[in-house]
Amino acid sequence: MVEPDYNTQTLYFEAKVPNNSWFSIGFGQTMSNTDMIAWRAASDQSDSLDLYSTGYGLPATDGENNVETTFTDDEAGTITFTSQRKFDTGDSQDYALEFDKNIVMCYAQS
Repeated sequence: MVEPDYNTQTLYFEAKVPNNSWFSIGFGQTMSNTDMIAWRAASDQSDSLDLYSTGYGLPATDGENNVETTFTDDEAGTITFTSQRKFDTGDSQDYALEFDKNIVMCYAQS
């Protein structure tokens, strides 16, 4: 689920990821020069990553983390992540979201 808050110019994400797996989204059509967010489900070691991908393969961690995340373990094998980031973070490696414009996105999962 993705929900924008236009008053605070913040985008909220909720991702439900099976434990011992990961899911990521990218703001672009491919993994080439793409801002990405990844959620890694690993019980109490779960985390999220602010990434920048330059091509296919494991993306590098963005130099400035602009994604805030909390997570809960439902004890049934699913981790629920709640993340937020500003529409425009000012970070050159982050995609600046614009009001009333379509966003081309990609995803990867394991």
